[in-house]
Amino acid sequence: MVTTDQDSRDADLRNFFRRLHAAYVDAASNPFHVPGKRITSAVFAEQVGTIVKSFGIPAPV
Repeated sequence: MVTTDQDSRDADLRNFFRRLHAAYVDAASNPFHVPGKRITSAVFAEQVGTIVKSFGIPAPV
């Protein structure tokens, strides 16, 4: 089986969005979250920052 660099990038990107989606679902499932409003959870922000950094993208300050 031959894998290409593109296959590896696709898998990394898929993993990135799966992790991001899981963090979003956790935050949006909070019973105190109002649908349609901005998510202001510090835990969510930290999770997103960790996910972004693990993908090699510098997180905004």
